[in-house]
Amino acid sequence: MLKPDLRTAVIQEMEICGLIPPAISETDLLQVVEHSEEPEPAEPPGDSPSEMPTTPEERKLTPLPVTLPRYEPPSPTSALSSLEAARLQVRLARVKYEAQEKARQQDISLELKRLELEAETKLRLRKMELDHELQMLRENTSTSGVEARSADTLQTDSPPDADRREVEPPADERNPDATERRKFDVGKCIALVPTFRETEVDSFFSAFERLAAALDWPREVWSLVLQCKLSGKAQVVSFKWTTAAQGAFENCKLLLCSAPVLKAPDLTRPFKLEIDASDVGMGAVLLQEDEGALDHPVSYFSKKFAKYQLHYSTVEKETLALVLAIQHFEVYLYPGSNPIVVYTDHNPLVFLSRMYNKNQRLMRWALLVQDYDLHIQHKKGTDNIVADSLSMAF
Repeated sequence: MLKPDLRTAVIQEMEICGLIPPAISETDLLQVVEHSEEPEPAEPPGDSPSEMPTTPEERKLTPLPVTLPRYEPPSPTSALSSLEAARLQVRLARVKYEAQEKARQQDISLELKRLELEAETKLRLRKMELDHELQMLRENTSTSGVEARSADTLQTDSPPDADRREVEPPADERNPDATERRKFDVGKCIALVPTFRETEVDSFFSAFERLAAALDWPREVWSLVLQCKLSGKAQVVSFKWTTAAQGAFENCKLLLCSAPVLKAPDLTRPFKLEIDASDVGMGAVLLQEDEGALDHPVSYFSKKFAKYQLHYSTVEKETLALVLAIQHFEVYLYPGSNPIVVYTDHNPLVFLSRMYNKNQRLMRWALLVQDYDLHIQHKKGTDNIVADSLSMAF
């Protein structure tokens, strides 16, 4: 088929389908085809007044251009970026799952430790209660045995008329509350103790001591009740503190605070002062020799440093310990009294009166203690035991 014939057949089909009006001439059709085959014009037809059709026939014959969206084939870069995004999402999901699993394992381990501590505490409480009840039972048995023997003795030695006298009931029957006081319920007493906070250690222990003394708790169970209320680092330390250690500590305090260790001061004799400072506090003990040249403690003193004092240097803390000790024992170490021998394990403090530096704080303290007749001497830290213990009691 020739090209003109093909063109004629196409025109006829378009007329039959109603795509073009039937009165289109061949010249007009050629213009339409050429116009449709042209590339996308820089300026769409119809926008310029010169290109606008003027006659109605031209308006019918000139179709509006139809522009389709440009086809852009997928680039390998976009596919690669989507693949990397999917991998990143998988990796983030995996990291999130691992973090959740780790947190769950930590929670489980903490819960197991908590349950173990609770079980151990309950066992220790129950054991303490049983030991206390057993001790009370033994005391009651020994008391009843002594009362029975004394009653038999009185019965054999008493006249016949004494048999008719009414036998006096035991102390427990006369006072039923005595037996109740002997029973100590640790679980009920723990609920009365205030909550422990590491920032309020001093107030907690003072409140606990007042509460225990007011309720007449046995001293041998104080340490157990404290172990149940302490938390954090204090709880770790308290678990190493046993009842036997508490008893030995109480005996040691009793010996140190009573005669013949503790002695009344003699103001006609010179005094000795041992001082020491730690990172958290200071300690001092006032000593005096007896006739046998043996040093006896007269008074003890310790104090916790304030927050701003914790930042002092070592020599400043040692000098502060000296100043605080002199101020505390001023009733014995007043200016113009006998010479005072000061022992310290910090050797630079020996040269306090001859020290010259630019530290204004040390200079002020050196001027403050010049009114006292001080003879500062160095003492090895292993020998300065009492003051060292008092300085670390916080």
